[in-house]
Amino acid sequence: MAEKVRVALDRLGEMYGSVGELLRLPETRRALAGERWVTRELDASVTLLDVCAAAREAISSVKQQAQDLRSALRTRRGGGGAVRAYFRTTRAAREEGARCLRILKQMERKRAARPPRSAAAEGLTEAAITVFRSLSSVMSQGPRRAPAGEKRGWLPEKMKKRTAEDVSLLGLDGRPRREDDTAGLEAVEEAQRQLHRLEVGFQGLEAGLEAAFRRLVQHRVLLLNILSQ
Repeated sequence: MAEKVRVALDRLGEMYGSVGELLRLPETRRALAGERWVTRELDASVTLLDVCAAAREAISSVKQQAQDLRSALRTRRGGGGAVRAYFRTTRAAREEGARCLRILKQMERKRAARPPRSAAAEGLTEAAITVFRSLSSVMSQGPRRAPAGEKRGWLPEKMKKRTAEDVSLLGLDGRPRREDDTAGLEAVEEAQRQLHRLEVGFQGLEAGLEAAFRRLVQHRVLLLNILSQ
């Protein structure tokens, strides 16, 4: 799922680039000067920037906690505390995802009540809302079992069915393992592998969100320039 959202973010960036080229044309700027929809799209850009920044911060926090947890499991020290910190961070990310989802749904309702004025620019905003809704929906759902053959979720499979307090039962508390504790060592190693995959996925999302944020800022500047003519 992370890869699908990252690809969608990349495509959204390309769309912003294409529309930006159109808005930079002198004839386009003259035609749109004074149009009421420009103000409307400026307002929308503020909301999208807020959502993008919030999602980026949440993704970055989860990625950092995943790195910290993997390091704790690797060194066999403090794994239980790292798991509890990871749970807290993912819970905060779920809450942030749900908040962003509510904002985007409200934004959609308001836009649906008004007639469209510019297919290109407003269609771009609608595409951005769709992409950020997909991301926010994934964030708000949090850990869940993935369908067969699909890797997704906030938490390694070995840890999904337990609370942070139960982590020692799975051999993920970072305590030294006996040489004959094969099950415990395998659980730690599998958790490390899954955490690494999560880190890679989150890193791609983080990069995609940073690029999208820059595109949104550029788009807002273009709209402000048109409005000031």
